[in-house]
Amino acid sequence: MLISFIICAFNSAGTIKRTLDSIFSGDLPASWSVEAIVVDDGSLDRKALNAVVINYSNARILSHG
Repeated sequence: MLISFIICAFNSAGTIKRTLDSIFSGDLPASWSVEAIVVDDGSLDRKALNAVVINYSNARILSHG
């Protein structure tokens, strides 16, 4: 089973790490997997946001203008 979290992010580079840590720290059954999709909604801190998200193998970032 795949559990997907969609996170809207606007100027949230300072808090996204805590959010992603919370998502990926769960103790789930082996048959479950988790992914996070971070939607950058025109942030001014896009580079910093990308720098955080790239550290999570099951997280990806999508840009929305």
